[in-house]
Amino acid sequence: MDNGESLDKKRKDLRTLIDHIKQLDVDRENDPALKCVLSRLMTEVRRSEVEEMRRHIMSCPSLSPDSAALKTALPALSEAMAHIAERDRKYQMSLFGPPPPGLTVASPQRTPDDALSAASSRDSSFSGDLDQIGIINDNAAATVTTIPMDGVSKQVPPKDQSKESKTKKPSRKLSFIGTFLRSLLLDLPYASVVLIFVSFLSAKHVYFTFYEPIMEVVQWTKVDIDTKYTNYRRDCDVSDISTTNIDDLIIDPSSMTPEEAREITHKHGMSIFPNILSEETMAEMRKWVLYRNANLSEDDEIPLISNKHRWSFPIGADEDPSVPPVLREIANHVMLQNSLDLIMGEDPAIVEFTAITSAYGAEDQHWHADNDFTGSQMHYARSFVPMYSLFIPLQDTTARMGATSACPGSHLCGNEDGLTEICDRLNFQVHDTRGRLAETEEDHVWKSGDGYLFHLNTYHRGPGHTDPNGIERVMLIMSISNRPVGSQFDKRQISLGTSYSNKWDMWGLTMKDLAVIETTLGFPWKHLRTLGIWKPKGNRRSHDKKWGWDYLTVACSRIINDQMGFRYEDLEVFVKKMSKFGPIFKYLFGYMPEEGEFDEKDYSIDNGYRDYLRETSKRLVTAASILYSVSCFFYIVLGLVATGFRSTFSRFFKINAVIGLIFYSWIYYVSNTGWGKDIISGEAMKSPFRDRVTTTTMPTMPNKYDVLFSKRLHSPFLSGMNVIHNHQVGNEKLYSLVSQYSGAFSKSYDSPPDLQRKILENISNDIAQIGGRFLENDANGDWIEPSKEEATTLVRRSLVAGSNPITRALYQEVKYLQSECYHGRMRDTVMMQSHSLSNLEELSKVIFDIKMSDKTKKISSALRPRHHIPTKNEMRRKFKDMKVNKKKYIPKVGDAVEYVFDEEGWFRGKIVSIQKRSRTVAIQFADGDYSTDLSMRDVRPFESYKQGERIVANGVECTFEGIKATGDAIVRLDTGGIRITNMDRISRP
Repeated sequence: MDNGESLDKKRKDLRTLIDHIKQLDVDRENDPALKCVLSRLMTEVRRSEVEEMRRHIMSCPSLSPDSAALKTALPALSEAMAHIAERDRKYQMSLFGPPPPGLTVASPQRTPDDALSAASSRDSSFSGDLDQIGIINDNAAATVTTIPMDGVSKQVPPKDQSKESKTKKPSRKLSFIGTFLRSLLLDLPYASVVLIFVSFLSAKHVYFTFYEPIMEVVQWTKVDIDTKYTNYRRDCDVSDISTTNIDDLIIDPSSMTPEEAREITHKHGMSIFPNILSEETMAEMRKWVLYRNANLSEDDEIPLISNKHRWSFPIGADEDPSVPPVLREIANHVMLQNSLDLIMGEDPAIVEFTAITSAYGAEDQHWHADNDFTGSQMHYARSFVPMYSLFIPLQDTTARMGATSACPGSHLCGNEDGLTEICDRLNFQVHDTRGRLAETEEDHVWKSGDGYLFHLNTYHRGPGHTDPNGIERVMLIMSISNRPVGSQFDKRQISLGTSYSNKWDMWGLTMKDLAVIETTLGFPWKHLRTLGIWKPKGNRRSHDKKWGWDYLTVACSRIINDQMGFRYEDLEVFVKKMSKFGPIFKYLFGYMPEEGEFDEKDYSIDNGYRDYLRETSKRLVTAASILYSVSCFFYIVLGLVATGFRSTFSRFFKINAVIGLIFYSWIYYVSNTGWGKDIISGEAMKSPFRDRVTTTTMPTMPNKYDVLFSKRLHSPFLSGMNVIHNHQVGNEKLYSLVSQYSGAFSKSYDSPPDLQRKILENISNDIAQIGGRFLENDANGDWIEPSKEEATTLVRRSLVAGSNPITRALYQEVKYLQSECYHGRMRDTVMMQSHSLSNLEELSKVIFDIKMSDKTKKISSALRPRHHIPTKNEMRRKFKDMKVNKKKYIPKVGDAVEYVFDEEGWFRGKIVSIQKRSRTVAIQFADGDYSTDLSMRDVRPFESYKQGERIVANGVECTFEGIKATGDAIVRLDTGGIRITNMDRISRP
């Protein structure tokens, strides 16, 4: 029998034995002995098959020993034999334990049954294919064959082993491709669904946890208007216009300080900063703005007053290469930025950046303020942040081209009554921004690149473009405000009344961000910043993270207060757009709530946005939950088919855990910030002031000649508002007297007490001569007259504080600390209400009080009042003046008067016109009625109501007690009750 026949017989015998063993009545799947024997027999079968193949190849007569085919085939056969031998060696190790170096022996510590159990757990029966044996392996060259010799296995290197033979692993490559395809076709889609589901779920949680409460905080109602005031609302007349000289507004960086610029801006409500932008920057920007005007879509265009021949649109920081240089030059203008830091606090925020263009034919706009007087910082400093706009023309602008008209000083007014007539009569235009700084006659225009900064409570308008030879007037507008203070929730909001047409990606920016604007752009940084989620920590000019106003917080304010862009009609437009994208979008975003009715009690209206957001968030989560459930089912089923149970559920858990953990960590972080804690704990819901209390002193209505000592201001974060009363006429008079006499109250100079007493008396008389009083806030914020001793103490401390810079700084710091006791986060504690205030008062006595002896010393003749006996001519002149004062009242247009109706009493109003021939007048009454042909004989000048005077309020006779800072009257009914009523509903019997 030749070698081939012996191999055939051996293989046949092995197959016969295998078939015979398989007929045993045992569990072929789990029996360890059966599996072990069958595996060893199959190894012998494969070894014989390899030997038979080698024999057959070598017997080929057409191949020489040096043939390239033989050189390729023989090493491959040797490699296959080596794999079979390696498999056999692993089985011996499984059965008898690891051999010593160079030898394989049975381990005496392990029984054959234990070895068989171990082997069965590590191997399975062979199916006959070569892949299961692992014939192809890159490391096969290092394999040796084990040959039994007298009970000891000796390792022998295989014959014809080629060390240079290197083959690829098809199984590993196929495994990688399979993993990649699974990840691409199964894992990635499923992870996307999980991301959508968790995102919607988190968004719903964030909305109901944070933004619903924020809407409650920033909702501005009639109650807030009546209780949260920090100023008083005064009627303005032509005397309140602070200047008509353009030179009073121009800031000269070469000779003025930022402090002077702040005072000019506070006094007039406006100021001018020359040379903010360079010529090259303006030229590029103007070219782009005109191009955008010609290609504006309806969605981009901002509606304007008298919008014919006018165009406006919001500007994004990365919308065109011409934009970043403009932003950088504004941010790097030293005088402007230092002044803004004093006016609005360090690094103010950007709330609007737009362009407005007017061409020939544009008509006059009507006079208006961009902010509501009852919803802005000028009168509610602890509820709103100050708002200013910076206008910069991109070409020289003349009066006929529509240079902005404005009323300097009108920002201090409390209402708009009569302002249109006053501003029309004045017609002050910003058409010469160089004034005293002009070098040539051509400079007397609004020079391109010069900035006009004004408070948004200032009355202004855009005049018409009436110059047929004038080019388009292109104006850049940047609106600026205080940024939110600190990491805790800032209860203030941006003022109400204007559109804030800011491009979405400009929210969250501050002035210092503009200096390095390129670092804030790009995906996803600007998206995260806009939503208030994340912002890069600082920049080259600031290492602290300072936030501007994020879009979501601003949207909450505008939704709940029914502001432009977030009204019911705007919601209707949005829902219609969403419905056009198909039934899915119509279901998710197409809910249209009913519009609520205006609540006259709260001055509020339900515009449907909150119902829309609640319902839409629920629909999104419901749809995402269904999608997530279906995706989970198919992912598990397909995964089980593709890769089995263990791999599928491992991946399922990891995908859900990783995405869920990321969102949970973010929500946990936000909830534990100062901002999040304030909202969750309810601290954000607290009023900036203590609860109102019953007081015994009746309030009064201030006038511009009064000296105001406020207790509702004086906090560092209020920045420029702390000194806004400096420009009250009475306060200006006091400060000029303090500057004149404070030297006599310096503790370093021992002034005679009688001199100090005389100075205090003179100051009191001077204030009285201009019609002023000394007023301070009571516990409710209303203005009251302190006692004479209290008023003297307030004036004396002002004089001591003004005597040198150190006491002035200490005086301001004590005010800050007292304000913290009144309005700070810990104001309800005993420490703040009692101990801290008492200690600060004792400190003030030590620093600012001066002991003045009650004994009157003989004063010098220079200070002694001179007695004068009037001459006959002086007496005659005095009598003549008395006669003049008794002359009959002659009405004039604009006078505040009272007109008597028979049996109804005297009603307050304003004369609108006079008919001299018929000696009649037309009167616009305070209650809204308008009457003509009223006899002059029944008209008299209006005099302020006095405490204790009998009046008629809403048809009921009662007693007048005082006026709140909001202008409402306090009356006492005959039954003893106190009622707050509108001044327009009061008349004299």
